[in-house]
Amino acid sequence: MAEDPCPACVVGWHHECLTLLIGADETVGAFFVCCCQNQDKVKISPTEGPFQRKLKSDGIKDQTSTGRKRAALIKPISPGDICEWAGLRYAGGGVVPIIGCRGNEAANIHHGPDKSTLNNSLENLHKICATCHNRWHQVNDPFYPKERPADGAPYLPEMVTAKPHDPETLATDEEYEKNERLYESAGRKPARGHH
Repeated sequence: MAEDPCPACVVGWHHECLTLLIGADETVGAFFVCCCQNQDKVKISPTEGPFQRKLKSDGIKDQTSTGRKRAALIKPISPGDICEWAGLRYAGGGVVPIIGCRGNEAANIHHGPDKSTLNNSLENLHKICATCHNRWHQVNDPFYPKERPADGAPYLPEMVTAKPHDPETLATDEEYEKNERLYESAGRKPARGHH
């Protein structure tokens, strides 16, 4: 243990350590090292440990903020990261998956299709550009309840089933161009990126 742990570690919030280092290796997977762990690798898991889905009754006062902070630790955005939805035909899942950009820089960590910020499973977290993020919310938000569910329950569409994110199927050039023309004709900015 470090001689002088930071204030976050003193109160047991090791995942908010001031010297937190995120890493990954083949044997452990994603992990973090905090000042008082003294180089021990503590596995990052969306289902156990400090990153698990916790309920309001577990003492979380601001579920949205807490979930987003955890997501940033699990899937940090580094300078130069490209949108994970670039080139995809059915990006993001949800009721209306979108056609991804052509390679914009990642700017947002998106929770979806389950919009609960406490669902930080790797399948539900996406590093995406602002254009893809705005487009997905624009076409999918109308299907979700206006209020977030209490106690960390899943935040899914009402009356319809959300499709899963499809990270494999690519959009054709024709589909991408048609999509961009639709956005331009509606008075919206086309996606930036590599053409």
